[in-house]
Amino acid sequence: MEFEGDVVFLSNPQDQIKHLRRVANGKDNDIRSLQSALQETQELLAAARERISRLLGERTSAPRIAKAAKAKKKIANRVARYKKPGDPKRTFSPEAMARLQENMAKARAARSAKAASG
Repeated sequence: MEFEGDVVFLSNPQDQIKHLRRVANGKDNDIRSLQSALQETQELLAAARERISRLLGERTSAPRIAKAAKAKKKIANRVARYKKPGDPKRTFSPEAMARLQENMAKARAARSAKAASG
């Protein structure tokens, strides 16, 4: 059987206990340092995983972002026509307006004739 460490011959039981406590404390310190190194490594690994997933997500969403930017640019370049308060809903040419007024007059006459007979 192989042995690693210092060979210490202790005659007194109190000395043996002190020596064992020193060895145990040394091992505890080693365990603590290894645990902190493990935790740090796990945090670095989690950060790397997050960055990789973000990069992969950006790569898969790049076509959608480009499509949205193209649509936004197209919307920005078109002529803005907004109805402001007081503006008519639609604009008609003079011929179309005359036709519309004629149709409205016919419809009014038909309704009044229907109400008179009914």
